[in-house]
Parts: sequence; structure tokens; C-alpha cells
Amino acid sequence: MRKLAIGLVAAAMVATLVASVLSVYQGFRSTQSFMSRGWSAVKNLKSGLESFKNSKMQERHEIRSFSLRELKKLEIEGNAGDVSIKRGKVSSVRVDARLQSWGNTDKEATESLRKLSWSSRVEDGVLKIGTEEESGGLNFSFTNGNLRLNGHAIDFAITLPQNSALGLDVRGGSGAILAQGVRGDLALKTSSGEITVEQGIGKADLEAGSGDILVEERSGSLLRATTGSGGITLSQVKASPGEVQLCAGSGNIEATLSPKGPWRLLLNAASGRIENAFSESSEENHQECVLNGGTQRFVANTGSGDILLNAAR
Repeated sequence: MRKLAIGLVAAAMVATLVASVLSVYQGFRSTQSFMSRGWSAVKNLKSGLESFKNSKMQERHEIRSFSLRELKKLEIEGNAGDVSIKRGKVSSVRVDARLQSWGNTDKEATESLRKLSWSSRVEDGVLKIGTEEESGGLNFSFTNGNLRLNGHAIDFAITLPQNSALGLDVRGGSGAILAQGVRGDLALKTSSGEITVEQGIGKADLEAGSGDILVEERSGSLLRATTGSGGITLSQVKASPGEVQLCAGSGNIEATLSPKGPWRLLLNAASGRIENAFSESSEENHQECVLNGGTQRFVANTGSGDILLNAAR
């Protein structure tokens, strides 16, 4: 969630700078004192940055535990914040929520934090975790040289028992998602944020509206990764048997595959180039090739970006 805050502040700075430049430009066009308008714009920018520097943040932690024996699936929906899921030395499913609120004063941040809440319930073996509709997101405004930052978010850190094979369904709003060593099927979606999957076994369906997707050492019968604006990187992925489907609207796709795998490769780069370590083809936009019988499909499509396939050592 902190990355999102930094990104929004950076956007605010850019907006402030643009406003400052426009102010100077308008002053020049209207034949008023260029130096006077320019100095005023610089003071506005300085004042805006000082306002952000003085903004306040409050937080609290809440922990809840759930018996693994009652569960077959975990769902998280509607969250504006980061989500991490990993296995650890616990006997039950542990949910650690970090609630955060921002304001221009301690009072504003504290009052916002007081209203912030999240819900959890078990229905038919499904642990459902969610936030209130208004409980998420950061907002900023710039008026008369004052940059105001306010809002709130909830980060979830979930620890699963070592023997867990829960299916996971995470549908976040803005924030990163990390699944580490998870054994079970994954359905992870975020509108704005990165998705990282490290190790584990099971099907994986990953979707990022605006953000990168990274998968390392994952095994399963199906891996599907889709991003609207962002890159996709795969390392040591095994589909046994099954297929890998990758689609990037605007971004590069890079994958490292075992040369011993029975891959059937179908690669398409509409506006970009293909570098394929498994083929000597000179075709830059479309390639097909079969390795070791080709029983496992690997399909990669990018609208605007390159495709790079590496052979694992």
C-alpha cells in the first residue's frame, strides 16, 4: 500500500509542476511579469510539498484465526491494499490486518481510522474476507498551494498451515498481491498493482489491470496470466501436463523454460519482436515450434511489447 501512496504523491507532484508551468506560461502570454508569475508558481510548488510532508498517518493491527478443518477456500474481495498469503508454522488460518488512515492532521487521521473496519465470515466452507465499500483508497487535492492527502486502506497478511491446500480467490482494487509457497488453486485479480506468485502447486489464474505479473517455480496443470498494462515474467514454470497462457495488452513477456519440457510454443507479438532461444526462425511477430513431442501448450500474446524466451540452465 505504501507503493500506491508514493505513486499518488508522485502524481500529485507532477500535477503541481504542470500547474506551475502553465501558470508561468499564462503569465507570459498575458504580458504580465514573467518573473513574478514564475516565482509565484515556485512558491506554490514548495507549499504543496510542505503540506504533504506534514500529513499524518495512523494505523492499528487486528488478528483473527480460523480453523483449517472448517475451510476449503479463502476469498478476499473489494480491498484497497496489499495482500500476502504464505505458509508458516501455524495450526490455523491466521489473518493479520493492518488498517491505515491518512489525513492532514492527527485528528483527521485518527477519526478516519476509527471508522475503518473489515469483515470475516465462514459460509459453506468458504472464509470470506472483505472491507466496507468506502473503506479503501487514497485521495489528494491541490488548492491554493496546499496539497491535501487523505484516505485509508487495509493490508492483509495471511498465514496458512503447512498442510493447507486451500483454494484462494483474491479480487483486490488497488494494491499488490503476493502468494508464496501456496498449495492450491489460485485466482488472483487486481485493478492496479503487482501480482507475484512464488513456488507452490495448483492452477493459477492471474489478472492485473495495470501492473506486472511475476511467477517463479510454480507447478500446475494451468497457468493463465493477463495484464492490460504491464509486463509478465515467468521463471522455472512447469505445466504437468497442461498449458501456459500469457497475454499482455501493453508490456513485455519474458519466460525461462526447461529445454527438456515437451512444449508446443505459439508466440504472437503484434507490435514488437520475438527472441526465442528454442527456435532459429527469423520471423519477428509470429512463431510456432514443437519441443520434445509438444504435449504442453505455451501461448504468449502481446499487443505492444516484446516476447523473450530463455532456456533454463
